[in-house]
Amino acid sequence: MKALAFVLIVSLVGNAAWIVLHFREVSARDHAARGGEVQLPGGESRGSQDASVVDLASGSNEAGKIFGTDGKPISPKVWSQLFGGDLKGLVARLKAAGFPSTTIRAIVLAEVGNQFSERRKDLLSKMVDAYWRSNSRGSMNSAALNESRTLQKEYAALVKDLLSELPPETASSIDPIQQRRYGNLSPEKMRLINRINSDYGELSQEIHINAQGLLLPEDREKLAFLEKEKQADIENLLTPAERLEYELRSSPLANSLRGRFNGFEPSEAEFRAIYSAAKLDGNGTQSNALAGSRGQNDAILKAIKSTLTPERYAEYQRLSNPSYATANRLAARLSLPEGTADRLVAIERDTQNQAAAIRGSRGLTAEQRTAQLNELAARATQQLTSSLGGDRGMEAYRQYGGGWLRSLTVPQGTNVAPAVRLPGR
Repeated sequence: MKALAFVLIVSLVGNAAWIVLHFREVSARDHAARGGEVQLPGGESRGSQDASVVDLASGSNEAGKIFGTDGKPISPKVWSQLFGGDLKGLVARLKAAGFPSTTIRAIVLAEVGNQFSERRKDLLSKMVDAYWRSNSRGSMNSAALNESRTLQKEYAALVKDLLSELPPETASSIDPIQQRRYGNLSPEKMRLINRINSDYGELSQEIHINAQGLLLPEDREKLAFLEKEKQADIENLLTPAERLEYELRSSPLANSLRGRFNGFEPSEAEFRAIYSAAKLDGNGTQSNALAGSRGQNDAILKAIKSTLTPERYAEYQRLSNPSYATANRLAARLSLPEGTADRLVAIERDTQNQAAAIRGSRGLTAEQRTAQLNELAARATQQLTSSLGGDRGMEAYRQYGGGWLRSLTVPQGTNVAPAVRLPGR
């Protein structure tokens, strides 16, 4: 997990590397246009014939230009004069040349990433890569994990030192995905939350590694303690309003709540109201129930019922019904008329109720009960086939959602293979 996180962090700078390579190569082409032969990145030599290549930074391609703080495009000719020596000096020269802070930041991240690339490759080589093993996706032992931490700390410290004199990033420069996860926090607070999550994630991962797949009560206690401490650190960092926005997007409770909706789509106001109600227990105090626990599940169901109007709650019950969700997707896949899913669910509900009455009747012999269930199954099959537009739709329904129909004609106590779940569910 941690190794993957590091790969993602470092690989992001690869998106910025084009700036470095672009300036180096265009500067080289400019030199070649004056008659000289130059050595381009990768060791390839080019001569003056390459001068016909469009200069992305100073030619007609407006999208390829880099603009300085004065609003004027910066010529790639300056690159050969700016690059060289230590990175701290590079930052100073880029600032003096008028490069915007966003471009300087991208160049620095790319160069630091290059410096760490060999050590990163060595670290990744220590991950398990045996495709026939259960952990073939890659895992790290404690030694490799410690090395990963050291490497990340060195990387972060160097980047922080190099960029310390640049103005802070503006909110517009933040990745929209992070804004979706954290809300409208400042870039600095987003970085701090990422750091908190990363630090506690390392500690939690170490517990899992040492447990070797066997979590003992003391391990679970440690994990619960770390989660509590992490939430406390985040709470101390954010204002109450910021914390609410963060929790609405990233908290375990919010994630569990979203998972309960399935096909039901609440409005933002409904979601916020349900979240606030679910966060409070029956005494009006904040619930400490862990995500996925029975207590939290009960709190969510209670909050949904108490917050939504009766009409919306009835809609929630209908749309979040797993049978309805499957029937609705199947109907859409087969291009069936609107309302088909409702009819399919109604047939299932009515048939199941009749089957329960037949099974519970004491006045029937075993043979009579079997005969009535077979008749009921045949009638339901006919109704379903009609609603599904024919045998093709019925065959699909048998595979995706029709397990209940097969169970009608199987003696109780016999295992029935469940219907295949539709992809994405």
